[in-house]
This record gives sequence, C-alpha cells and structure tokens, in this order.
Amino acid sequence: YPVVQVFHKFIVCERKNHRMYVHQRRAHMRIIYERTIDRLHLQKGEYKTLLVPYELFIDKYHQSKLSSLVKPLTEVGFDIELNPDGGVVLLRSYPFDMAYEETQMFFDFVIQGPDIESNDMQTWLRDKIALSIAKTTSIRIGDSLSVEEMRDILRALEACETPNFCPEGGVTWVKYDREEIEERFKR
Repeated sequence: YPVVQVFHKFIVCERKNHRMYVHQRRAHMRIIYERTIDRLHLQKGEYKTLLVPYELFIDKYHQSKLSSLVKPLTEVGFDIELNPDGGVVLLRSYPFDMAYEETQMFFDFVIQGPDIESNDMQTWLRDKIALSIAKTTSIRIGDSLSVEEMRDILRALEACETPNFCPEGGVTWVKYDREEIEERFKR
C-alpha cells in the first residue's frame, strides 16, 4: 500500500476505500511502550550495571518512602543503595532500555507518586518505566522517515493491543473514508 510522510509528523497511507493519517511519534511511542511492557513481564531483571554508581539526590523524607519500594524496584531491574542519613542514593543498575539521563527524573517521579499497595507497585513501576522509555526513545516530530520505516511503524502499530492511543492517551491515527473526502469537494 502507498505511504507518504506529511509535515514530518504524519504517515499517510491509502487502503481500499479510505486514507489513514498516523501520528508518527504517538504511534512509535505506543509500539515501544507495549514492547517494553512485554519485555519487563517476560525478562525480569534485564538491566545495565554501572561501573561507577550514579548518585541520585533524594532527601531523607523521600528515602523512607523509597525504602518501601526497594523490592518492586529490584524486580524491574533497579539496584539501589539507600543512605540512612538521606541525601544520596547510589544507583548500581537500571532497566536495560531506560536512558541513563532519565534515572534521576524517574526516581523523582516515583517518590512523589501515589502511595500504592505493594502488590500493585510493580505494575505501576513497569508502566512508568515503559512510558519513560517510550518517550525518550521514540522518533520525534520532524524526523524524516523512509518508506520502509513508515511501513514498519504501520505494521507494528497494527500488531499492538491498543493501537488507537499512545501511552499518554493521545490519538495515534484517524481514518477518512473515500466518500467523506469526496463529499468535501462537492460543489
């Protein structure tokens, strides 16, 4: 099927009797998000180990909250060492697909997040990790895509469980039927 990129933001493809406009960043975020969730479920603990631990700055009050999250954080690939005096938490490893630069922001988000029952915490953490990875690694608006890259995105989006929305809730695609387009050009 024919595909074209419009405004370095949308992938337009023509199918039988309709044309689809796909938001390239949102679609790619959905694809990466679902793949990351699957990987986190299947391969617990796939992580990057740091040769030199990264220092996260977290005050004493929030470290007490973080101490209750050590087990679920470990189960999704983090290895942290808390400082009982507060201030610095040593990060020794983090999930494989997460960007190193995202770790401080991720921990700031986690400690300010809602209090969740421990059995739901791992699911919540997986979701936040997958969202963080999807946001930092997906293609950007303005990126030029080849025809093959556009087709790959369309095929992968079709395989998603929730292809209609990005992980943040934005619409990934809209469809216009041939009749709808022709109606706009009537005299």
